[in-house]
Amino acid sequence: NYLSPLRYWLMKQSGIQCVVSIQNGLRTEDFISNGAYYNETDVYEVFGGAQRTLLERLGCKAGRWIPKGSISLLSKVPELKITDSGPIVLIGHDFSYDVGPYNGRDYNIILRHLRRFSTEHKQVVSYKARSGSSEELRNYDENLRSDWTRLDLKTDAYQAVAGAKVCVNYLSSLGTEALGLGKRVLTCNFYGDDLATEKQDGFGVVLTTEYQEFERKLLALLSGASPEIDAYFERLRAQRMPMDPGVFEELAGICLSARPDGLTQAAGGAR
Repeated sequence: NYLSPLRYWLMKQSGIQCVVSIQNGLRTEDFISNGAYYNETDVYEVFGGAQRTLLERLGCKAGRWIPKGSISLLSKVPELKITDSGPIVLIGHDFSYDVGPYNGRDYNIILRHLRRFSTEHKQVVSYKARSGSSEELRNYDENLRSDWTRLDLKTDAYQAVAGAKVCVNYLSSLGTEALGLGKRVLTCNFYGDDLATEKQDGFGVVLTTEYQEFERKLLALLSGASPEIDAYFERLRAQRMPMDPGVFEELAGICLSARPDGLTQAAGGAR
């Protein structure tokens, strides 16, 4: 985070052979990033080709791009139990402050939509808390809590998503990572942003705060087998979270080749 062209230049001037950047959170075009989009780096491992396109358009420069998925998720995959028999999982947010146009007021609309949906359609909803702060818990109690909802403060976030029937997302890299696990994800894209989905209408996106659209889209994702829906999410996965485990070997090779004397360089002398 916050790598700038000046910091990159200073690193290179100090003798560092190769600067590798690894994406650790979703980048969008719609909120302030404190200059994060103007990064310069030798190698940038990003979630997918869609993120590379966005970052290049916003001024980021990399000598080499590696769009192969989320490294933190890839490292967890072997221990995850992936199933679609669990509840609808709402990915939690703690909006102690607004993030650009994203805010707790709009997010609570999603919570209320899910409370209504779960009650009317008798569907269990699990709220995967982000931090468990008093503000987050208060929003859950006031806007989502019902006989059909569950508050999840303990499950590993990746495991919660891995066991979900469908994921509902507002502004979280976990929503995009869920695509990498083969999940159907409904993203509430109220601001026409580039998130887990494109800006235009589709199976996995709600573009307004109206309940009727939310209900219609979520029912479709819960409907079971659909070649058309599956093809839609496979395309999103290929573009935004391809999940290639070969990324570890590729990054290791880049780092090793950058060492001044190759594999014989003593650890204490490497820069």
